[in-house]
Parts: sequence; C-alpha cells; structure tokens
Amino acid sequence: MMAQTRSFRPSTPWILAAVGSVVITLIEWLKQVIWPGISFWQSHAITILLTTVIITIAARVIYHYARLHSEAESLMASIVESSDDGIIGQTLDGIIVSWNRGAERLFGYSPEEVKGLPITIVLPSERQNELPHISREINQGRYINNYETMHVRKDGTPIHVSVTISPITSDSGFIIGASAIVRDISERKKAQEELRKSNEQLRDLYRRLESAREEERTRIAREIHDEFGQTLTALKFDLVWMQKKLLKDQTLIFQKIESMSKIIGMAIQSIKKLSSDLRPGILDDFGLRAAIEWQAEEFEARTGNKCRIVLHIDEININSDISTAIFRILQETLTNIMRHASARRVDLELREDSDQLVFTVRDDGKGLSQAEMTAPQSYGLTGIRERAYSLGGSADITSSPGRGTTVCVRIPLKNGEKPDDQNTHC
Repeated sequence: MMAQTRSFRPSTPWILAAVGSVVITLIEWLKQVIWPGISFWQSHAITILLTTVIITIAARVIYHYARLHSEAESLMASIVESSDDGIIGQTLDGIIVSWNRGAERLFGYSPEEVKGLPITIVLPSERQNELPHISREINQGRYINNYETMHVRKDGTPIHVSVTISPITSDSGFIIGASAIVRDISERKKAQEELRKSNEQLRDLYRRLESAREEERTRIAREIHDEFGQTLTALKFDLVWMQKKLLKDQTLIFQKIESMSKIIGMAIQSIKKLSSDLRPGILDDFGLRAAIEWQAEEFEARTGNKCRIVLHIDEININSDISTAIFRILQETLTNIMRHASARRVDLELREDSDQLVFTVRDDGKGLSQAEMTAPQSYGLTGIRERAYSLGGSADITSSPGRGTTVCVRIPLKNGEKPDDQNTHC
C-alpha cells in the first residue's frame, strides 16, 4: 500500500473550527477594547452585527473563488472535449469513468456506451497482457509517455496509437485512477512502413547493381588477363626468339629488342595489376581468408605499416556474395586508412558469432570527428554501411580525434536473416 500524504486545505473541518474560534475571540477583544462597560444586550447586538459582516464578506470571497473555480473547470472541460486526441478517465481497476469527443471519434463509441465498462473493450486480445505492467506503473505513481501500441475500434478495425497515461490522485494524496491521452498514429505508421519498404527496395536495387558490377568486373578482368596478357606474353616470346637469332655485330637491333621486351614486361605487370584490382583471382580461386591475407600484404608493401590478422572462419559457410562484400569493405577501409588516417598499425579480425560473420578493422590513426563520419561527402563510409545493409547486416563505425577508427561489420551467414538485436555490437 502506498504511503498516505495529507493535504492541508481551508475546507478541512478542524481548520474551519479554528478560524471560527479566532473570529469570536477577535470580536470579544474588540468589544472590551473599544466598548468597555457596555450592557449584556448591547454586547450581543455588536457580536451579531460583526459576525454578520464577517460572514457576508466571507460568503462573497467564497462565492468569488467558487465562480473562478467553476469557470476554470468549465474551461478545462471545454479543452478536454475539443481535443482531437482521445482523453479517457478510468479507475485503478480499469473501469471507464470519462470519455471525451476525441475518444468517441477515435473509437466509435459514445460516452454512454462505454462509461462503467472496462478499458479492455478497446484492446485487441493479443494486447491484453500489457495491462498488468501498465497498472503496476500507475499504482506506483509513474507516468507512461508516448507508449506505442495497437487498439481496436468499435467496428473491429485495428489502429496504431500512442498512449500517455498519468495517475490521478485525491486531495489526500491517494492514487484513485488514471487519465489516458490516446493519439491516432496510423498515418505515421503507414508512412514509416512505406519508407521501410522503399528503403528495402533501394537496398535490393543496390545489391543487384553491386552484383551486376562485380560480374562485369570479373568478366573484364578475365578478358584483360586472357586476351591482352596472353597477346603481350606471346609478343615477348617472339622478341626473345628474334634476339637469339641476331648476329653479334647487330648491337643496335639487339638493344632495341631488349628495350621493347622490357616495355612489354611492364605492360604485362600493369595488366596483371589492373585485372587484380578489378577482381582478384585469389578471392575466387582460394577464398576469403587467402584474399584478406593477400590484401594485407599489399597494404604493408605500399605503406610499410604493420597489419595484424586474426582469422577464425570456416570457408565452407561463406557464400560468394558475403565474401565479395567483406573483401570490398576491406579494400575501402584500407584505402581510407592510407589516404587519411596516418596510422602505424592496423588490426584485422574475422570470426563467426551466433551464425553471423563479424569483420573488424581497427587502426591507431588520427581518427574522425562525428561531423566527418556523417558528412554527405563520406561516400566510402556510406558504401561500407550499404554493403552490409544490403545483405541484412549492420556496420558500426566508431572514431574520435586522436583515438583511431574501428569499423565493425556483422553479416548473417544465412541469407535474408537480420542480425540479432542483442548481438549487433562488436
């Protein structure tokens, strides 16, 4: 049971008795000070006169404040009735005691239909289990703000609502009921659902475009490697053959062929690099682990920085879409580190966790501010997030100036599943 709190108001009986006693004492004092020695009947006449004056003044004051209170109550009632939101008063047992026009418009019941009935008439059966929790909160004097749930109209139509519930206390401080403000948020929910579907369609389109781009990259990489690479290799072999057939005194021609052979060799190396940048064959031939190790070696060779790798994965469980996404995220992250981070060390970790693939890249560079991470021009970070989202995953990018940057990506190993909300942090 809640602790009782007393309210000291002028209407309390013992206070009225005290005020009356003070008035009588004041009258007797006035008679003795102003009219000493008056007769008994004169004293009674003065007492009646003064009492009448005091009562008249008190009655006028009470009438004035009562009228103000009545006007305030009328104004409050007018505000409640004119509100577009449903305002419902109920007892602690959930019995409806007041029902404004907003509630009538919202649910379709008139006040006469619902007064005395339980509030459960506007709750669908699957939402009945919410009542005990709400009742406990109200009984403990707590407020419930903007609680989103489902209610049902008189005709059975379900509606999305936002409910704010406040406890109602008596003059003595006891909680005797609750007042609920119910707002229809069906249109907002509809807009949110449409936005969600639109985002899903955009991400599906992004996934399809990425898949098509990867296929095109693979095709172009193979064409460059097979056609141009093989052609240049054949030309180099022909030059070597011609060089062997030259006479010893044909020095100028020998030097020219040697120069041409070096140029062709450089062209072959450029083609191999271009083909690898478009689509590294190691990813398709040897899997994600080998591709990550190769990319880390390339990073170390270019920057001279140490790249520590920790891999705990089973290649069998990873499909090509996930492997490609992880590898492209790694490429984008390492590119950002080379361009902006000024890091001395990079740590890579790939592991499985609750049927999710968790990929983490940490650097000890100069870090990013919140404004830099959310800037519209941060296409690289946006691309990382979208690659993860398109596969039902999540990307958590944390950084602060001087403390480096951490990119943590979670992707479900089963297509179409979203990461568990409890396991979305790295």
